[in-house]
Amino acid sequence: MNYISLKEAARFCDYSQEYLSLRARRGKLKAVKFGRNWMTSKEWLDEYLAGAEKYHDIIESKKKIEKVVRISQPLPPDNLPIDRLIKMKFSLGDIRPSLVSILVMILLGASWFSARETIFEAYSYLSPYVTEIGRAGDFLIQEGGDSLASVSEDIKGLSDDAYLAALRPDDTLKFTTSILGEYGQWLRNALIK
Repeated sequence: MNYISLKEAARFCDYSQEYLSLRARRGKLKAVKFGRNWMTSKEWLDEYLAGAEKYHDIIESKKKIEKVVRISQPLPPDNLPIDRLIKMKFSLGDIRPSLVSILVMILLGASWFSARETIFEAYSYLSPYVTEIGRAGDFLIQEGGDSLASVSEDIKGLSDDAYLAALRPDDTLKFTTSILGEYGQWLRNALIK
């Protein structure tokens, strides 16, 4: 038998030497390995090419049959929103965030039921502090509201002097910064108490 290298065999067909080497390693193309090189014969190559052509013919005929089947299926009515139906297909990637959030909720619920005594202990320990913080917030809101009311009364009194403030902007700026400084000092003292 006359052996030829796969490089020579590639000249007789449309396949590359690398592809023929792959087919030889997988046993699809009859070949013999001499050292590091694969060798085949012209007869074996012709046999492989005939089988490959037959395989391609089968694939092409299946594609034609699929086209005929697709064409022969009835078309949906014109008023059916096909785009919406096609987009409604779900995949695991679409559902994964929902599954993760459901799992997190289940785990949180389970941990709450298993640690509920610890949560109640923590609540009873923190409850007085939370109450004090709430009272401080109420105090700040009340005092802040009273302070804003007095500031608005002062502003009403100053509205008559708006003309004078426009004439003397430097004095007005000094006066405003001193009022804001006093308010800041009061607020700091209120928060420290």
